[in-house]
Amino acid sequence: MKKLVPMTISAQISTVVTLALLASLNSLSCKKKEVSEKEATVAVDAPVDAVAQGVIDELGTNLTSASLRLTNTGALADSDISAVKDAAIANIVKAELQASQDLIKLLPEIIKGAEGALATIGPADSEAKILIVNAIVESIVGSLNGRHEFLSAASVTPDSTAEATVLEAIAKTSVGELDEAGIADAAMATATEGVTDAAVGALGKSGSTSAELEDLIGAVATGGITGLGDIEVTDYDATKLASYATAVAAGATTGLGNITLEGYSVDNLPNMASVITGKATGALGGIKLDFADSAGLATMIGSITGGAMGALGNISMSGFDAAKLTSMAEAITGGATGALGKITMSGYDSSQLTKMASA
Repeated sequence: MKKLVPMTISAQISTVVTLALLASLNSLSCKKKEVSEKEATVAVDAPVDAVAQGVIDELGTNLTSASLRLTNTGALADSDISAVKDAAIANIVKAELQASQDLIKLLPEIIKGAEGALATIGPADSEAKILIVNAIVESIVGSLNGRHEFLSAASVTPDSTAEATVLEAIAKTSVGELDEAGIADAAMATATEGVTDAAVGALGKSGSTSAELEDLIGAVATGGITGLGDIEVTDYDATKLASYATAVAAGATTGLGNITLEGYSVDNLPNMASVITGKATGALGGIKLDFADSAGLATMIGSITGGAMGALGNISMSGFDAAKLTSMAEAITGGATGALGKITMSGYDSSQLTKMASA
């Protein structure tokens, strides 16, 4: 039999240290595994990225605040607001953007889900639905504040800025999805006006500066006009389209009086009004409807300038009075006329500019 040799004290100490070290490493390995499994669980349980979730949570909070003001016309219950948030998340997942942080892509999907949810929840009357849609638009525009870093350069429209690109997308989607919100056809012009009013009026909450306002207001006007091609209403024709174009310009013009931003004052109004009619006119070729053609272009331009003119009385702003009306009227017509050469539409060319200018 082999004789066992007793371990020396130093050997015993070495063995104890080795065993303790192995136990420690094993414990650390287990903890890392637990953390890894926990992170995996969180990733699975969270269907969208934290950026999108933050925007949606803010939307829920803002809808709660808006509902407190809508008690006389119909408000959203807590369960309705949860349904709106769930619909926004579901739409992001449907678009396969759950891992995205690009707000230029995310915000239109959130709007689609939120507006679409209103068809089956909340108040049934169009008036109340319109007010809720306005609250959604205001919240989405305001959600840009502090999140401009999440406007991906890869998604920016050529010759535009990230902020203008996302504002155009917000306006286009908000207008184009109005029929999905369950709003009656008869109320569609009012709803369209409400969207551009809300979007322009909320620009002071978007984290942008007064130096950027011209581009952003122009983006809302452009998106509002092109979004008209996505609305589905019964017997949609050139007459209805013209009334909606009037509403886009009227809403954006009214919204000018609701902007609160350092460096922005009544002195900026003529230029901003010119931008609205100019961008709206230049965007007419972007309406994807068979009857939106050059034959009705003069009527459409007249609708845009008429909408802006008619909304001048809606502007509520310190220093804005009757003495400013002449300069505003000149700016409105000048903006539309100056954009005639920017219209791209089949059957329309520079030879028609004189006729259009007299519209």
